[in-house]
Amino acid sequence: MGIVSRSSKRTRKAPSSSSSPSNTGGGGEGNKPAAEKGGGRRVWVRERRTEWWDRMRDPAACPEADFRRAFRMPRMVFDKLCDDLAAAVAKDTTLRSAIPVPQRVTVCLWRLTTGDPLSKVSRRFGLGISTCHNIILQVCAALTTVRVSRDL
Repeated sequence: MGIVSRSSKRTRKAPSSSSSPSNTGGGGEGNKPAAEKGGGRRVWVRERRTEWWDRMRDPAACPEADFRRAFRMPRMVFDKLCDDLAAAVAKDTTLRSAIPVPQRVTVCLWRLTTGDPLSKVSRRFGLGISTCHNIILQVCAALTTVRVSRDL
């Protein structure tokens, strides 16, 4: 039994203070850089399909009638709505590109007008489900504060 314990001691690495479970909250390798974890870099943003949204936003690819049918308003009204909500909805990030204001407004309008489940909305716009949920809450809050205060 002593031989087995010696061989296991030789292969086992001594724990360092930075990777002990008490310092990382139970994560083990939580403080190590991604290269040391052995898995390479983690994906920050999952690549998703956005063809539908790209086509709808492009005036050359999407005629006014198709845009009006999809969003239940003319492109000019949609652009005005985006301009009105831009200050309240726009995000400024340095780590990755932010979701543009027109896409944020469209996600909210699409969910409110169609009643589609968030999973379907997320697939349509190439976003995550929780991202769509947060966008909808933010845009609805902006609609009530910006538009209602302006109309009063």
